[in-house]
Amino acid sequence: TPTVTAAPAPVAVNDTSSGPLNTAQVKTVLANDTTTGGVTLDATSVKLCSSGQTAPNCNATTVTIANQGTYAVDTTTGLVTFTPVNNWSGTATPVAYQVTANSGQTVSATYTPTVIPAPTVVADTTSGPWNTTQTKNVLSNDSADSLTTLNPASLAICASGQTLSLIHI
Repeated sequence: TPTVTAAPAPVAVNDTSSGPLNTAQVKTVLANDTTTGGVTLDATSVKLCSSGQTAPNCNATTVTIANQGTYAVDTTTGLVTFTPVNNWSGTATPVAYQVTANSGQTVSATYTPTVIPAPTVVADTTSGPWNTTQTKNVLSNDSADSLTTLNPASLAICASGQTLSLIHI
């Protein structure tokens, strides 16, 4: 008698990412998912679970979380992009995704991006006698989120009338 063995189930693993304020984050959500025994995941089958949906019945290609941002899946590559609302920062509400294997099995996991807030910089002043060098640690009164490091090498001095806009510190 022939023995039929079921294909081993793939495993989807939750995903995270972090990125700077006002910057889209692109995640290869299948990169940490695993398969064995000839089973492969089909990147073109990646779908997002919108409100009220659960795997294996998800069918969304975009999901918007009010006041946070929008998730979108590239239906060719399976890449998921989170585009945050302008000036929003924090850990976004996770979105569930599902993917189907060549064995017909569907598995799901979540993707949770974190948007790192911009550092807070405070104007600095110093005073002293004429013709005397003055030294000031201009970062001493500035602050940043725990995921951000203020980098002294990124400092720039502007001449009178010039302005500097730093995108990423």
